[in-house]
Amino acid sequence: MIPVNLLAIAELRLRGAWAARLAWLFVPAAAAGVGFAAWAPGTDPHVRAESADALAMSACAAVALLAVLVLAATTLAGEIRTAVAHALMSAPLSRWSLVAGGVVGHAAFGVLLAVGLCASAAIGLDLGGLGSRARDEVRPVTDVVLDGPGADGVVVISKQAPEIRGRFVVPSGMAAGDEFRVELAPRGQVESSFESSGVLEVSVGRPGDPTPPVRVKYKASVDFEARVPVGDLRAGDVAELTLRRVRGGWRLRFRPGSVQAGGARELFGWNMAKACLCLLPLLAMAAAAGAAASARLGAVASLALVMFLVVLVAGRDVILDAAAFVVDAGEAEAEAEHEGSGHAAHDEHDHATHVSALQVALAKGAQQGMRLVPDAASFWRFDDLASGRAVRAGDVGHAFASGLLPCAVLLGASWFLFRRRELQPS
Repeated sequence: MIPVNLLAIAELRLRGAWAARLAWLFVPAAAAGVGFAAWAPGTDPHVRAESADALAMSACAAVALLAVLVLAATTLAGEIRTAVAHALMSAPLSRWSLVAGGVVGHAAFGVLLAVGLCASAAIGLDLGGLGSRARDEVRPVTDVVLDGPGADGVVVISKQAPEIRGRFVVPSGMAAGDEFRVELAPRGQVESSFESSGVLEVSVGRPGDPTPPVRVKYKASVDFEARVPVGDLRAGDVAELTLRRVRGGWRLRFRPGSVQAGGARELFGWNMAKACLCLLPLLAMAAAAGAAASARLGAVASLALVMFLVVLVAGRDVILDAAAFVVDAGEAEAEAEHEGSGHAAHDEHDHATHVSALQVALAKGAQQGMRLVPDAASFWRFDDLASGRAVRAGDVGHAFASGLLPCAVLLGASWFLFRRRELQPS
C-alpha cells in the first residue's frame, strides 16, 4: 500500500511544478507545429507529415524531459538551502516519503506536460496542413513469419526463387472493406543487373486460397509498403501472405521482422498519449537522478550532473558503436600480427586505424558499462508513431520493465544520500 505521506508529497511537487507556470509553453508548441508543417522536407505529403510529426513530438518530449530535470535538480537543493526541507521533516514525515514523493510528482507532471505539448503541436500541424489530413493512419502491426528461412534466418527472393510465403494472425478490429498495410524492409543484393528498382506482387488470403495480387513498385534496400484488401478474412484468422517478384535485377533479403502487416486504424491522439506514457519511466529516472544529485550538491552542480547522465543515455548507441569499432580494430591488428601474413597485411593495416592495448581495454570496459545504461529507444516511441505504427500495450509494458531497475537504483541512491544529509534550521 502506498503511504499517504508519499502521495501528499507527490501532490505538493505536482502543485509546485504547475505553479512554475510552464503552461505558456503550449503556445510555442503550437507555433512550432505550424513551423514544422511549413518546413518539413519531402515532396509527398505523407512523407512530409511523417517527418513533421517526428520532429514536433520529439521536440515536445525533449522539452518535458528538460523541465523535469530542472525541477528535480533544483527543488530539493533549494529546500535544503533555505531550510524548507527542515520544516517539512519536523512533521511526521520520513525522508523516504519526501524523496520518493518528489520523484512521483515530478514524473507525473512531466507526462502531463508532454501530453499537453504534443497535443498543442498536433493542433499546430493541423493548422499548417500536415496534420490529420496528410498523415498515414495509425495501425498496430504484427510480424509475418516467412516460410523457408536459411541458417541465418533470412528468406531470399531471387531469380531461382521469385516467390515466398508467410503467415500471420489477422489483428482484431479488421472489418470488411478494410485493408492490410503490408510493410516490407528488404535488403538488396545485386543479382542480374545494377537496376535496383522492380515490381512485386503482394497478396493476402486464406492458406492455399490466395486473393488477386496487388502490384507495387520498389527499390531494393528501401522500405516500402503495399495496401491489400482484407477480403473475407476476420480477426483471429490465420492469413497467408504471398510475395512474388515480377521484375527486378536484385535479390531481396528479408530478415526476421522485416515484413509486417498493419491492422485496423486507431486514433492518433490516443496513441500519442500512450507514447507519452512510455516516456514516464525515463521521466522518473530523470527525477530520481535529480533528487540524488541535489541531496548532496547545490542546484547548479546537480543540474550539470543530471544533464551529463541524460547525454549518456541519449548517446548510448553511439558510445557502443565507437567501442565496438575500437575492439574490432584491435582484434584485427592482433590477428594480423599473430599470423604474420607478410607485407601485404601490414601495408593494409598501415592505412587502417591503429589502436593500443589500453584503448582496447577501455573500449571493452565501456561496452560492459554502457550495457547497464537503459536504452532510450525503449521509452521513445514517437518516431514509430510518426511512421503510422500504433503504440501497443506491450510497448508500454516493455518501457516500464526496462526502467524499473534503473529507477529503483536511482531512487535508492537518492534516499541513501538524503538520509545521510544533516539538515540544519536557518
